Parts: sequence; C-alpha cells; structure tokens
Amino acid sequence: MKKIAIVGALLSCFFADGQKWQQLLMEGERDFARIQEAFYEEWDGRIVKKGNGYKQFKRWEYKNRPRLLKDGTLANTAAAHFLREKQELLQSQARTTFSEDSWEPMGPYSWNNGTWGYNPGMGRVNSIDIHPNEPNTLFVGTPSGGLWKSENGGNDWETLSEVFPVLGVTDFYIDPKDPEKMYVLTGDAYGGDTYSIGVFKSTDGGADWANDSNFSPEPNDFNRMYRMLVYPENSDTLLIAGNRGIWKSTDGANTWQQVNTASVVDLAFKPDDPQVIYASTNGTRFLHRSTDGGDTWDRITTPLNGLGRTVLGVSSANPDYLYILASSSSGAYGGVYRSEDAGLTFTLQSDSPNVLGYSKTGDEDGGQGWYDLAIAVNPEDAEDIYISGIHVWNSKDGGQTWFDEEGESQILNYWIYDQNDVENYVHADNHTIDILNGELYAGCDGGIWKSEDFGQTWQDLSTGLNNTQLYRLGLDPNDASVLVAGAQDNGSNILTGDSWTHIFGADGMEAVVDPSQDGVIYATFQFGGIMRFDNQGAGNIDYISGNLEGTGYWVTPYMLHPKNSDILYAGYADVWEYSNTANSWNKLSNFSSTETLKSLQVSTINPEVMYTSTGFNTFRTTNGGDTWENISAGLPTEFLTYLFVSENDANKVWASFSGYTEGSKVFQSVDGGDTWENISDGLPNVPINCIVHQRFSDDQLYVGTDIGVFQKNNSSAGWEPWFEGLPSVMVTELEIQYRSQKIVAATYGRGLWSADLISPPDIAKIDSDLSTITEGDNVVFSADFPEGVSPSYSWEFEGGVPATSSDPEPQVNYASEGVYSVKLNGLELKNLVKVLDKVAIEGISADTQIIPEQGQIQYSVTYEGNPTSWDWTFPGGTPFKSSEESPVVSYQVSGVYDVSLVLEGDTQDELVLRDFVTVESTALGIVEEVLVYPTFSADNIFLKIERPNTKVELISASGTMVYSEVANKHFSLDISNYAKGVYVLKLTNEESIKKMRIVKQ
Repeated sequence: MKKIAIVGALLSCFFADGQKWQQLLMEGERDFARIQEAFYEEWDGRIVKKGNGYKQFKRWEYKNRPRLLKDGTLANTAAAHFLREKQELLQSQARTTFSEDSWEPMGPYSWNNGTWGYNPGMGRVNSIDIHPNEPNTLFVGTPSGGLWKSENGGNDWETLSEVFPVLGVTDFYIDPKDPEKMYVLTGDAYGGDTYSIGVFKSTDGGADWANDSNFSPEPNDFNRMYRMLVYPENSDTLLIAGNRGIWKSTDGANTWQQVNTASVVDLAFKPDDPQVIYASTNGTRFLHRSTDGGDTWDRITTPLNGLGRTVLGVSSANPDYLYILASSSSGAYGGVYRSEDAGLTFTLQSDSPNVLGYSKTGDEDGGQGWYDLAIAVNPEDAEDIYISGIHVWNSKDGGQTWFDEEGESQILNYWIYDQNDVENYVHADNHTIDILNGELYAGCDGGIWKSEDFGQTWQDLSTGLNNTQLYRLGLDPNDASVLVAGAQDNGSNILTGDSWTHIFGADGMEAVVDPSQDGVIYATFQFGGIMRFDNQGAGNIDYISGNLEGTGYWVTPYMLHPKNSDILYAGYADVWEYSNTANSWNKLSNFSSTETLKSLQVSTINPEVMYTSTGFNTFRTTNGGDTWENISAGLPTEFLTYLFVSENDANKVWASFSGYTEGSKVFQSVDGGDTWENISDGLPNVPINCIVHQRFSDDQLYVGTDIGVFQKNNSSAGWEPWFEGLPSVMVTELEIQYRSQKIVAATYGRGLWSADLISPPDIAKIDSDLSTITEGDNVVFSADFPEGVSPSYSWEFEGGVPATSSDPEPQVNYASEGVYSVKLNGLELKNLVKVLDKVAIEGISADTQIIPEQGQIQYSVTYEGNPTSWDWTFPGGTPFKSSEESPVVSYQVSGVYDVSLVLEGDTQDELVLRDFVTVESTALGIVEEVLVYPTFSADNIFLKIERPNTKVELISASGTMVYSEVANKHFSLDISNYAKGVYVLKLTNEESIKKMRIVKQ
C-alpha cells in the first residue's frame, strides 16, 4: 500500500490498535510519532477535502513538532509559563540597557470584509456566559488569549487575565449567588493551543486571581481539561474533567481529589438534582453517571458503538431528558441519542443527514467533530435542540429530523460572508452554543455571535476582542500606519490607519508589503499559497504560486528581493525565484529533500547571499543560488525556527531554535555560517520562535519566545526579559519599523503589540541603487532617517571615488574589483558594494578565414579581465562547440559561416562574427540540374530536380544522417520536425556531388 511520506521522525511504531488520531489527541497521547503515524495511515490514498480535519492536524503538527522533548514526546507548553515569574523577578532587579516603555496592543479589534475576503473574524472563542444580575455583561474564554469581559453587550471588551501564566481558557464559571466569585479552567481542550494548569479563582470579579491548587505540571505532564461544573448550591464544590479523569474539590479549588479515571470530555448536572451528574467519554460506548454528587460513578453502556467525541445536553423543561451528540470516528455526524430516564437507557434520534459538514443540506461526507462540536437544548422546550460543528442546525423534535415541513434544511447560518446577507453569517467551527436569557449565542473560530430570534438573524459581538492568533506580519517600511498580518482561521488582514480589512480567508500566514510599488502587498494561506494584491488588497489578485512544484511548509517562508521588488524568493522543498515581469518561477536549489524549508533570508546589502533551513539542515549561497553549501555543522540538533541576516554585514547571521534543551536557543555566525557561536546565555529553557537584529546598533537583538520577548546587545551580559505590558503569550514574529522607531510583535492569541526600540538608531536605513556592479560603474547612495531626527551626511566610501562626501545622494565610482564597506556618520555598513571583475572581448582572430573543404582554422581571442570559461560556437564546423581558449576547427562543406564566443568570469561578454569563414568547394563537378530554395526555413525546402536518380541526403551538424531518398522529380522536403540548427544537404548523381548548407529556423 502506498504511504504518504512522514517527515521529521523515524516512525518505528506500527499503528495497530485501530485508534483514530483524533482520539489519541483527545485522550492525551504524548508519543508524537504515534499520533502522526495514525493520521497518515488514515489519510493514505484519501483526497484532502475541506472540513475533514486535515488542516487541523497539520496545524497541530506544525505547532508541536518543534516543541518535542528529547524522547520524542509532546511537551506540556503550559509548564514553560511558570518560568515567566522567574524572568519577571530578574527583570525587576536591573534594567540598565533599555527603556521601561511598555508594550502596547495594536489589535485587530474589528474587521471589515474586503474585495477578496470571505471568512472574516477576530479569533477563537471556547466558552460564553452572562453575568447573573447584569444581562449586558458578557464573558468569553479563548484558547490562547485569556478571559474577556464586556459590560455593554459585546460592543467592546476588556481582558481579565493578563496575570495568567497560561492564557488558555476552556471553561469558566460565575457564581450566580456571588458574581464576584469566578473560576477559570485553563488550557484549550479543543485545539490543544495551550494545556491546562488547573483552575484559577477570583473573589473580586476578575481583578485578582489565585491558583493555589495541587496542579503543578512539569513539561512532561500533559493535562487536557475539557469541562468544569460548579455546584449550584455550594460554589466551593466543583468538578473538572479531562483526558486523565475527573477531579473534585470541596474547598474552592484549593485541593483536589481524583474521583474517576476515565477520559471524560463533557459533564452535565441533572437540572432538578445536582447530585446526579453525567460524564461522557470519547470513542467509547460508556456514559459515566453519579448519584452522590460525583464521589462515586456508575458506568452505563450506551448504543454509541465506534463513535468519536461526545457532548451532553439537558433542559429544565424535562429534567429526565439527556441528549448525547456524537461525532463519528472521522468527525462527521455520528448521531443524536436521547435518554428519557436520566441517562439509564438511550435511543437513537437520528444519524443523518451529516449536519457536521460544510454542506447546507448535509449531503456530503466528513466533518471535524473532534475539534468543533456543541449542543444546546432550549430550557423552555426540551424538544427544541441546537447542535453545531461548522454551522448551527436546529431540530424541533428532539433531533429526529433536521428539515422543516417544507423540506428546507434547518441550518441557521453559513460560514461564507455574503455582503448581501450579512445577518446569516457566522464564522465556521463552533466550539460552544448557548441559550442565555432567551437568546442564542455561538462561540466559534471567529469570535462570538448572538441571535435574538433563535438563529434567523445573527450579529457579531467580537469588536474589541484582542484574541487573534497570528502567525506572521509584514510592515510597510514607508508608512508606519500600514501592515499586513496572517491569522489562524481568520485569513490575511491589512491595517490602514485605524481600520482593519479582511483581504483573504483560510489560515493567513506570512505577509509582505512592497516598499517600492504603492499599494502592492503579498499574503499567503497554508502550505504556501502566495498571492499578490494591488491597491492594498482591494484591487487585482494574482495567485502567483500556482505553478510551483509540490507544497510549502504550513507557514511558508518568502521575501522580496531587497533591491528589486519585481523579484520574490520562496522556500518550498527548494528555493524558488519569482519574476513579476515574466510571471514565472525559477528553481534556485536542488536539495533533494522531502523536507520543506522553514526559514529563508536574503541579505539586504548583498542579495547574492541567501540563507535557508529545513529546520535540521541549513544552507547558504553566495552567488544568488547557483551553488549552495550546507552550514549546519556547529548548530544544535534542535528545530531551527528562524534565520536573520545582519543588515550591516551579509556574513553575520543568527539562528533561533525551539525545543527544550537547556542552553541551545540562539546561535550566531560572523563568517556566513562556516562557524557558529552559542549566544544563549540568559534565555530560559523555552522554545524560541523568531529573532530580529536592529540595524545600525551595537548588535541589538530581540527574540520572540513562547512566553514573551527577550533582548540583548553587545553590552549585555546576556539576554534579558522585556515583558512590560506584554502578557505571557507566544510571540511568533518580530519586525522593526524604522521610520517610527518601533518594534512590532505578532502573537498567537493576543494579536499585535508594539514598543519603542530599546536603542533608537540615528539612521533608519542606508541604501544604494545597485549592490553588485562592474569595475568602472557608479553607485548612488541614499539614507533614511527616523521621524524626529535631523538628517546629516558624512559619508566614507572604501575603495570609491570620491572617498568622502557630504551630499544627501552621492554618486561614487568603483574602479577595482572587491567588496567594500560604506560609513555614514560613523556607522558602518559592511560589504555593501560588490565590484565584479569586468570581462570584455576585444576581438576574435584566426590564422586564416578562407579554406577549402576539409580544411582547418585555429581561432584565438584577445580580452580584458579574468575569464574562467570560454564558450565557442562554430556553425558548420567540427567541433560544433568548444571550451578551449584557442580551438582548432575543421569544415567539411563549402559555404560561409558565423563564429560566436561567450567569455565568462565575474561577468560575461559575447561576440558574434557574421560570415567570418568562407569554405570553398573542391567538387569535380556540379549538379546543375538541381535547384534548392530557400536555404533558411522553418518548415519546407523545395527541390527542383531535372536529372533522374538524384540521391538526396540531409545530414545534421553532428554528422548524423536524418534523411535519405533517391528522387526523380521536383518535391518538397519537410524539415518542420527537425531540431533548429545547421544541416548539410548532399545531392549525388552519376556525374557529380553537390553539398550546401541548410539552416532550420
């Protein structure tokens, strides 16, 4: 059976127990290779279709593969956040090298749907509730952005969880008797974006929080908590359930006792008797039921055989009803089951149509119920149920039917935004649906939506949430008010001024703003779908990656040529170069690897120098991609996440690393990767996701980690945390906007943040119109200065004429080959100008130009410069080509012939001499009776033959006979299928032979 290649791990275990990869994830399996193998076994031979879970797995794989422990098991990333407290303590002790200005949030806080947008939203919401006494006060929990509160019905929001070491919220509870008392169940049960460290508690409405429980995970712990229940009559008693079982606390979440060891995914009270509690499982036939408040549990066999994840629904309108909504093992609709005796027996209500798929009518396969699955039962009508996966559906008869009397499907919204039907739009993938105060709420991958008429119309309440999960960002170097960012689930979005616009859907990835073409931006979706937009995303769209081979990484690296924005570089399995003018790609490498590239950097001062990495093998080219060297020696075996090249020196490069190996976080090279130095001192043992160097500084560096930002420069003893104002969140990319002297951070769960640079430069950028020139050429230099800095110009040009200048845009001539540095106001940009040796042909000569057939000519050339190769071409000669400096060539057939030479070194020159050689015929007789025309043709040669029995032969330049026939009349010789080039036409009769040159055009 053909297997899909599984990259990055040697998968020695055979997946023989039949468990689905979704089930393994939900139950807390920690063997990465086992989960990966299960996924690829399931997908072997399948076609990737939307809504079947493929994307969710690849997202999970992207995030977790770099973060494995040494034994190949998944790390509990939540444990890393406890190091934050230590780093904050160190930070408070001494801050001498940087300002104390805080990080400030930048949004997104709202969205507009653009020309090419189709699934706008803010970010994922896991849980929703309303203040018991204030109906306009809403709360939402997010998977990696914390807990949020709105006091005006969702018109704006404030965060309540900046002090949390883990910003994942799966579930939360507000005490109806004392709303100041709140509990938060940490982690992300559904996507695994964060893992749980237990329960946080507040007694002052969320102003302060404590976690004094006996949950204290280490990186090798793995708690995935799914549900929390708090007793309605005594809020000091609560239950939490997850992949390791059920725990109960009777002292307000201070201490916990495990009361059940099953892998539980949902909990529910019997509405009229909280001593009766239901617990549903994942992938088993069993419901667990307690009649003593959760102290002991009975296991009840249900009809749910071979199904997947389940959720529970109850209604106070009929307390004995218990609904179980189940997904199939593949994530599609597995059925609604109902008990009418408080969970003792169940009957199947329906298992079709597939209400968990993308179809509006439920007529397609697939779904992702392991990821998005929810049920709500109307508290006033126990037959009125609402279920959701991708969309929200309604049944009026307890789940037996999903169509109304007219045969119309009871689907209540749609995931694609329609400007003409905005009240029907709810972002895809619902993780909770709730009926609160008589209104229907949906928490999905795009935020929170509300319906006041039970699904007939919807309104987005997400404005003000700052919970977007961003992968990358791209700044406009010319305008600090413009940037583009790529978000999980919510596509690519552009900020112009104070307004955010959703310009494309799917998962948004890397983004680039063209600095030289006004309004041109680039955005990507997963696996390297690269798009070019005009008019800041509102104009034309070009899918420029359509003819690339294979696919890219989940977040595919790419960047514009620093000197020519008509050229773009992208990393798939190889490095590719795209030309906007030719609308074509050219492959620059041949790494012969199934691994996709994870990072790609082109030197801004010498674009011939590039660096790229698969995560485990790192490469460099110094000649624009003609040749590549592996520069991995000296680097750790951890997963390389990011490369950055100094904008002062093309040979200075930094590499950041993920994983949990102490002291293997950041490495530096000053010789282009020939050798590496470990500069990890001061960094905690957490994954490092990105690195950026501040130009014209004392090697000021910034890294984004799983817990925030760290910084150092050459004056620092080591890395120092830089957390002021920034929550404990994963930082996925950092970029610097030099005109505003700001650094901007993309985070996975809290949107964008910015801060003033630690060491603001006096100069924003030194640039040149050319970076590589030929001896004798000129370069024009220029400089940008940050806002508020008065320009001044004191230039020094190594190897140039003039050697100094005070002009704003000096023109400098370079006479000799070499690599030269430039200084402005004492700040040096190393190796900015590369001057190539100029190779020029002065002339071609030969010992003779007129020879008889069978004669020879020796050629020679005079030139300047230092060529390394000679590429001669001799039409009609033997040899046809030569790489000798002074070749000897023979000619067999009379005619007049050209000669050409390409001379290559650092540069190249070409010279073609037309009709340079004359070869005279030595035949004893001439076939006068034959007329041949034309002698230059792309398709046919016409022969007028008077003498019978004339043999016609066509011979290629290499001497191969390609045509032969004895002719007695006029005819046409078809040469349209022959290769272009020079041929010999040989005509023979009893009296003579005639040879002539034919050129196939």
